[in-house]
Amino acid sequence: MVNNLWMLWRQLLRYPRELGTVAPSSRWLAQGLVRASDITEDHTIVEVGAGTGPLTHWIRASVPKANLFVMEPNPDLAALLRSRFMGLDVCEERVESLPQMLIERNYTAADRILSSVPWSLFPEEELESSVDAICNSLTDEGYFVTLVYSHARQFPSSLKMKKLVERKFAKVYYSDVIWRNIPPGNWLVCRNPIR
Repeated sequence: MVNNLWMLWRQLLRYPRELGTVAPSSRWLAQGLVRASDITEDHTIVEVGAGTGPLTHWIRASVPKANLFVMEPNPDLAALLRSRFMGLDVCEERVESLPQMLIERNYTAADRILSSVPWSLFPEEELESSVDAICNSLTDEGYFVTLVYSHARQFPSSLKMKKLVERKFAKVYYSDVIWRNIPPGNWLVCRNPIR
């Protein structure tokens, strides 16, 4: 845990926009993700921006037989994930390449795309292309579930993200606040992409 924290802080100093967090997600936040995303063993699941793997651990523990691959473009964090989770499919591409990554793995689409990436820090054009790639990668009944820190829900950048996903998904709502995390967070659940 301490080694993961140091790794995260080093990467945060080098790539603050890509990470956007000061501590790995807590187990309570991860368990909240599992509940909010309603994952099953039959699902194809993609985790975008897996970081040091705290969410990955709980996803694998909850549905060990599901098809899971993670996207982590930071090579140091990707190497950590490979050493921490034997046999995990780790892709070092950015989310814009997700449709192609699914094809390369012989998946028609993902059932769940889960993320703790700080989307609200992205420039508008990059945010739009990222969300489009996510929408184009999901089944019609798919979920995109992403983290929003509770204190930031009313920030203009977070409201911009929420308005964007409301245009792209039929159902959008927040999970309950998970207080046992630094900082507390909500999962923004986006269901049924609009084609």
